[in-house]
Amino acid sequence: MTPKILIIDDDPASLAFMKYMLESYGHEVFAVGDSEAGLQMARGSKPDLILSDAEMPKLDGYELARRFKADESLHRIPLVAVTASAMKSDRVRISAAGFDGYIGKPFMPETFVSQVEEFLPAEMRSGGQMQSTITESTSNSPSTAVEARARFFRELADAFAENIPSLLADLRAASAEKNFKSLRSMAHKTLGSCIFLKEPELIEALRQLEKTIDANNVVRIEPQLQEVEKQARVVEKKLRPSPLRATGS
Repeated sequence: MTPKILIIDDDPASLAFMKYMLESYGHEVFAVGDSEAGLQMARGSKPDLILSDAEMPKLDGYELARRFKADESLHRIPLVAVTASAMKSDRVRISAAGFDGYIGKPFMPETFVSQVEEFLPAEMRSGGQMQSTITESTSNSPSTAVEARARFFRELADAFAENIPSLLADLRAASAEKNFKSLRSMAHKTLGSCIFLKEPELIEALRQLEKTIDANNVVRIEPQLQEVEKQARVVEKKLRPSPLRATGS
């Protein structure tokens, strides 16, 4: 029996990752980047499981969860939060809002599907077997699923590196305006975009920036933002090929 899974997340990288991984294991996936659209899609498609980011603009995941659980046609569907917030207070808030569980960001490709399938009945689980065989017709030989997966993550990493300068500019602008709510929101979304990176220093810097803002520790925001900028530039340099390497010289 093929399960239907609805994903609601406003971060394109997270959305692409979750959809790709779940479809690779044979699940039917519906994905939207807007809470209101997700609510309407859930009513129309009646999924077997819903994954929702806990923090989104406009209608956030917590309010979305309350609406899901108040809806007679939806309240029995397992609802799982996906969040980069790992503090105990966040987990308590997730539970209080009506979520049936949560999966932390950044996601690990090796464990993500099994984490999701814990919320499905046993007969709907893949058993850890990839079912898609992603191939391309070429004049030589078809790409293997492993090669396709590696290419997918490479494309995500390239997109992330390309976006780092504008991301840092946006973070700096929000800080200059003392718009700490916006600053925290951007830090949280960036954490979600780190799904394909094994860069613990950047992940930790972003988490510490979130915690600093949550604690209203204004004097520590600037130095913590500087640490995020430092670690992001390290990652950018690592991901972007040098001009010499790019030309093969």
